[in-house]
Amino acid sequence: MRQIMINGHPGPQPLTAEEATQRLKDTWAQERDQRVIQWNIQLEQENVELEEQARRINEEEEARRFQQEREVEEQRREAEKRKAKLNDFDSNRAVDSWI
Repeated sequence: MRQIMINGHPGPQPLTAEEATQRLKDTWAQERDQRVIQWNIQLEQENVELEEQARRINEEEEARRFQQEREVEEQRREAEKRKAKLNDFDSNRAVDSWI
């Protein structure tokens, strides 16, 4: 690869082996840096998606829990309605002596 760069160099002075090697290293480093940046962006997007998914799951669980609490409260009210009620107590009323 280095020899191809040296042979194909269009400049007025020929490219040395050290210069070709340095250009290869620089090109590799730039491409690597770009891949690292893309990787970090991808990780950040995945983290955002995971957080969004966790938020949706929490909202769904909260809605289910609220629905269950509402159903339990409704059942309690229905049971309260069906419960036998005591008559009002009248402290001035006389008690009969026979059954």
